Amino acid sequence: MQAPSWFLTLLKDTDPNLVCYWNPFKGCWIVDRKCDGEVSTTVLVCKADNGDALPLNENIIDRIRSMDAWKAYGSYEAFHAANMAREKEATDKIDATIRENYRLAGLDDKIQLNKAHTLTQRHDTARINQ
Repeated sequence: MQAPSWFLTLLKDTDPNLVCYWNPFKGCWIVDRKCDGEVSTTVLVCKADNGDALPLNENIIDRIRSMDAWKAYGSYEAFHAANMAREKEATDKIDATIRENYRLAGLDDKIQLNKAHTLTQRHDTARINQ
């Protein structure tokens, strides 16, 4: 089964190294990027969440173009800076969660100590079984 020529034209306009073919084992269209020699990497498996094959249309092309990191960032430095910013945000969020958990644990410890202190004040523990 061959991909339509209009689809292949749009695919080559996006990236000349992209190829599209029908995979009979998976029962769907596959978009690969041909690299050096016979090496290829899978860019997109055109399958819906329920397992049905997606038709080749403009939505597939838009999805492939939206995944293009070079067009999104423009350079390796911008890509690296964006990754570092995302990592810092994730680390800051984890640190804030840890600090909040320690704060809540400290409050819980104070509540338990206050309850134990109140209990010992209400009951004279020096005169047990008298």
